[in-house]
Amino acid sequence: MTAIAALVAIAMAATGCGQSRDQTPGSTGHSGAARPSATTEPPETAEILAVFEGYRRALRAANESGADSPSEELRNYLTDPLLTEALAQLHRNRLRGVYYAGNSVALDPRVTEVRPDAQPPTAALVTCVDNSDYRLVYRSNNSPVATPSGNRRVVASYTATYVDGQGWRISDSTSLDQPC
Repeated sequence: MTAIAALVAIAMAATGCGQSRDQTPGSTGHSGAARPSATTEPPETAEILAVFEGYRRALRAANESGADSPSEELRNYLTDPLLTEALAQLHRNRLRGVYYAGNSVALDPRVTEVRPDAQPPTAALVTCVDNSDYRLVYRSNNSPVATPSGNRRVVASYTATYVDGQGWRISDSTSLDQPC
């Protein structure tokens, strides 16, 4: 996959509205507890999923707004390198006069691993992203931008990193080029 195609896939996988959750993102702190058994969820799971959903909402709002500096809301959910990558993609889209219209849906996002002993602590999240109703369009008239065809439902993986004093933040996103 070319670098541009990878960025488009990541932007498509990352942007849009996901399934709603009642949780709100917060900085509940990191518990240093050992990883629980396979039958229970790690205590960090709810916060990580809430941050993931907040990230998708904030990125969608920034994408639709076309604002010059959409970074404040995104900083509540992202950290580098993904924060810088997302801001750069939003800037490029604004300069080109394009944005993503429609809905991108994260189907069944799951925290698959929490590494509390890593420095800093990290977690892995995987979801199926359905971009069937999600298109890159010109801001001036909402006409579609020619883009490479491909699978509109792909598996995407994310890394969450615990940032001291801020809580969990999404730090990396990868489209796995696998249909789901």
